[in-house]
Amino acid sequence: MAVLAAILPIVSRSSALAVHLYSLAAVEADTTKDLLKTAKYINNVSLIVKQLGTIIKEDDRLPSSDAFEILEDILSQCTAILSEIENIFPYGQRDHNQARRSGLNSSTAARLQYLLAHLDALRSTLAVMLQTLYTAQSIMWTRVRPTVSLAQCATAVANEKQQLETLIIEQQMSILRASKLYEPSGFDTRLLMEQDSAQSLVALETDAPQPSNLFKYQDKFIASLDIHNSDEAQWLLTVCSVSKSQLERLLDRWTRLRQFEESLREEERKAQAQKRESQQPFVESDSEDDICSPPRSMGNDVRLATSTSHRPGSTQIHMSETVTLPIPVKKSHGPHAPSSPASSYGATASLGNNPPIPVGPAAAAPVTPRSSITTLPVEAAAAIEAKDKDDEIDLEIPWTLCTRRHYWKYIDGTVQSSNTDAKPSEAFSDRNSWTEILASWVCKEAIQEEGYKFTQVQKERRDGRRTRFETCFCIEYVSCVQATT
Repeated sequence: MAVLAAILPIVSRSSALAVHLYSLAAVEADTTKDLLKTAKYINNVSLIVKQLGTIIKEDDRLPSSDAFEILEDILSQCTAILSEIENIFPYGQRDHNQARRSGLNSSTAARLQYLLAHLDALRSTLAVMLQTLYTAQSIMWTRVRPTVSLAQCATAVANEKQQLETLIIEQQMSILRASKLYEPSGFDTRLLMEQDSAQSLVALETDAPQPSNLFKYQDKFIASLDIHNSDEAQWLLTVCSVSKSQLERLLDRWTRLRQFEESLREEERKAQAQKRESQQPFVESDSEDDICSPPRSMGNDVRLATSTSHRPGSTQIHMSETVTLPIPVKKSHGPHAPSSPASSYGATASLGNNPPIPVGPAAAAPVTPRSSITTLPVEAAAAIEAKDKDDEIDLEIPWTLCTRRHYWKYIDGTVQSSNTDAKPSEAFSDRNSWTEILASWVCKEAIQEEGYKFTQVQKERRDGRRTRFETCFCIEYVSCVQATT
C-alpha cells in the first residue's frame, strides 16, 4: 500500500532532522529556543504518524478510502514543511557556521512560526484520525466479542468518544490559530504581475504550505468564522457547539463502521435463514373430526376405521412413508357381530353384540412403536429402528464454558481444549461464568423458553485472509441456576 510505504521514510527523515536541530541548538545561543521548539513539533508529528502506521498495518480494512486519501495528503504536506525547515537550518558545517553568525532574520522567523503552527495543525488532525480508528475499533469489539456486562461496553465506547471529542476541539482550534498567523505579504515575496487578468498578483510558489491546505479538515460551520475580528474564546464557543456532530461525521467518513454493521446484519440474516431451513414444520390438527371424517364420495352408509400414527417429535424419516388406507366398514343396527377390519392374529369370533375378545399375552400389553413394530409396514419399521440408532449417536455440538480468565471448549459432553489445567467444575462456583454456543446450533426462542438470561454477540472466525462473524449466545450461569431451582 502506497500510504504505508510512505510512512517509514517520513518517520526516518523526521528523526534525523530532530537530531540535527538538537545538536544545532547546543551551539546556537540566539536560536536555541526556536530550534528546541521546532525539534519538539517534528518529534510529535513523527510519533503520531508511526502510531497510525501501526494500527493500519494491524487491520487495513478499518480506515475508509477517504481516510487513506487524507493521510496521503497530510504526509505530503509534512514532507513540504520538513523541506522548508531543512532550508532554514541546513545540514553541513559550512551552513552551520553561517547560521551561527547571522541568526534568523524577521521574515524567516515569522515563516518558521507559521510552519510550526501548520505542522501542529497536521499533527492534531492525525491525532483525530488515530482516535477515530480507536473508537471504531472499540465499537466493533463490543459487537463481536463476548462481554460480562453490556454496561461496561457502553462505558468503554463513551470514553473513547469523549476523548475523540476533545481531540476534535483541539484540532479545530489549531487550524484557526494557523490561519490567523498566516501573513501572505510577509511569506510570498516572489509575486508575478498579470496584465490580462483581474487578479493583480499571483504567487509563484504554489506548493508552499498555506491555510487553504487545512480548510479541507475544518468543520464547514467553523469556516465562516471571522478569525481576524474575534478571539479564541469566541472560536471555542463555536467549536464546542459542533464537536459532537463532527465526531459522528468522522466515524462515518474515515472508517468502515457502516460496512461492518451491514455485514453483521447480513450474517444475522443468513443465520436466521439457515435456522429456518433446518426446521421442518409439520401440520397438526386440533380436531378429531378432521382426522376421522370420511370422504364425501363414500356416502352416508359407510364409515371409516382409520389408525392415526404420531410422528416422533425430533426425528425425521428420510424415506417414503407408508400410509395406512382407511377400510370401509358397514354400519350395523341389528344383532349381527361387527365386522373386523382385518383378521387379528390370535383373535376369536365374537358372539352377539359383544366385541371380539383378544387371546394371548401379547394382546394385553400396551401398544408402542417398538411392541407393534412387527405389525407395521417394512419401511415404517425400519424408520423406527433408525430413530433408536439416532438417539445413540452424538450430535457433536460445540460449546464453550467460560470464566473471566479460563475457558473449556466442549464437543457434546467432552472437553476438547482449555487454557488452564483446572477442572471445569471451577466455573460452576463462579457466579460470573457463562456458556457460549453458536446460533447455528440453538435458537434464542429455546433459550428464552427455558428462562435463561443471555447476550447475543458476534464471534470472529477466520476464513483464510478474511474475517467472518457468526452469531453467538452467551448464557449467564446465574440464570441457569435460578431456572433450575
